[in-house]
Amino acid sequence: MVLNDSLDAPQNQTLRKGETDGVRVDYTDYLRTGETISSVGSVAIIGESTAVTVASAAVSTGALSVLGASVSAGAAVTFNVVAGSTATSGHYEATITATTSTSRVSVRRIGLTVVG
Repeated sequence: MVLNDSLDAPQNQTLRKGETDGVRVDYTDYLRTGETISSVGSVAIIGESTAVTVASAAVSTGALSVLGASVSAGAAVTFNVVAGSTATSGHYEATITATTSTSRVSVRRIGLTVVG
């Protein structure tokens, strides 16, 4: 799979087979004034292997840093990516679906790279 150049978030996270790594996705630019993320509907991984999975998807509960920028509580989604020991090396996409405090549904996509 070739990494999609039209990914929404300007990040591509790299992890090795057998690793678990935390991911933070900033929704600030997609939220209206006063709006926050109220829930994470799903995080789906698209790629070469079913051995790359997601765990613990949640809305941020405190301020955190994403790509060097400070992001307010409720304006980011966090989750863990697990690359199993049998995962195929290559590029993957994570599609994150979240619902906002005004009931809007927002979908973001980020890149993931699994290496041997």
